[in-house]
Order: sequence, then structure tokens, then C-alpha cells
Amino acid sequence: MGGIVGMLGARATRALVEDGLDAVAQAESDRKSYLGGMRGGHLGVVARRPSEFSFHEIPEAGVAVLAHGCPLTPARPWRRADAREIAIRVSERGLGGLPALDGSYVVCIVDSARMRAHVVNDRTGSIPLFFATNAGGVALAPEGKALLRMLGLPARIDET
Repeated sequence: MGGIVGMLGARATRALVEDGLDAVAQAESDRKSYLGGMRGGHLGVVARRPSEFSFHEIPEAGVAVLAHGCPLTPARPWRRADAREIAIRVSERGLGGLPALDGSYVVCIVDSARMRAHVVNDRTGSIPLFFATNAGGVALAPEGKALLRMLGLPARIDET
């Protein structure tokens, strides 16, 4: 499996996100890419092929976008909407500028100017992305084991 791995908050570090990437990577062919830290957070992705994701950051606007999967524009003929296109639209128009997307995807938009993160996925949730919070911040990952590692939480069964 692959997907977006990230952590936002005061205790977010590159090392924690890289630990989450290690937890998600399952095969020799899985490529782990740490994509960078921005004010208040760090993002990375695990993918078999570089074409499965795109990343674009506009530092002066405080916007970073990571797209995983295949977000498609709604107008025919369909074409792939990359992170650059999404980042520009969001930086110019806010979330209202986010194009209506189709396809199989998950997009993470970090707005460090407003200290907010937004996650958008396709209607069926075909690419999993979970989140968990604690005093360390918010962690994002496609699997629970990565969330636990990044937040330093023990794996246990809730018997309540």
C-alpha cells in the first residue's frame, strides 16, 4: 500500500514523518519520499511510481498541496489535475477555488498562513487516509500503524 503520510502541529518533525513512511512501505519497490517541512508540518508519500503523486508548494502564499492517485478535472475531455494547478487555484481563491474533481484520489492542502490543513478525497474514499490527534499534533496516514508510530501511542485493544 502507499499513500500520504504527514504530521502537523508543534511537535511535528521530519524524523516522525519518516518513521511513518517506514511503517507504510511494505515492498522493496515502494518509494518513500519526504516532501518537506512547511511552517507547522511535514509531508511525505509512499508510492510505487513517481507518477502516482504530485507535490507543489507556494511558500509566499503559505500553501502546499500533495495529491495522491489520479484527480481528474470534471470537464471532458478529462485530464489529470496536478498539485501545482490545485495549489495555484487555492492560493488565489481559497478553498472555493478548489476545482470539482473526479477520479480516484486524496489531496492534502496545508495552509500554513492560516495554520489549517484540509484533506479532500474522492466520493467513494478509494484511497484511504486516516487521522489521529494528541498533544503532539495531528498525524495523517493510510494505515493505523503509521499513526501510532508518529504519535508515540501504544497499539492496544479498546475493550469498552
